[in-house]
Amino acid sequence: MRISPQERFEAKRKVLGPNECWPWLGGRSGQYGKFWDGKQNEGAHRFAFFLANGYLPKGCVMHACNNPLCTAPHHLIDGDIRRNTIQAVQDGLIATKIPIAQVPAIRAMSRAGARVKDLAEMFGVSAAHMSRVVRGLRWGHVADYSNIAIAA
Repeated sequence: MRISPQERFEAKRKVLGPNECWPWLGGRSGQYGKFWDGKQNEGAHRFAFFLANGYLPKGCVMHACNNPLCTAPHHLIDGDIRRNTIQAVQDGLIATKIPIAQVPAIRAMSRAGARVKDLAEMFGVSAAHMSRVVRGLRWGHVADYSNIAIAA
């Protein structure tokens, strides 16, 4: 008798309480659990999302708990790459050269006449990187508060 992919999957995760993470006990690829669904290797969290919701998101499956091995359906969110990256930065999971909280002030200093080269030295990044931050090519989603006053 053949075991269904769902039965094989359930045998490889530990189901805990309703508010807890349900850790993946099977194979891994990097930080994430991997599961052979019968056709391809899939992220264990993605397969768990599919089992709970009946579809896979077009973007990505995000972890509300920030635990890449969690397969608890109540911790998995239909997301997109942009939202996932923003959340990871805000949660400190991705190191950034410039703290997100500093971006509005950097742009305000630039508008007030600070040179990109000087800002780059101040924040320890290249002038090219600082130029992208100032122009909104990096951290473009960060609100640009034009009413920030910079003391001279």
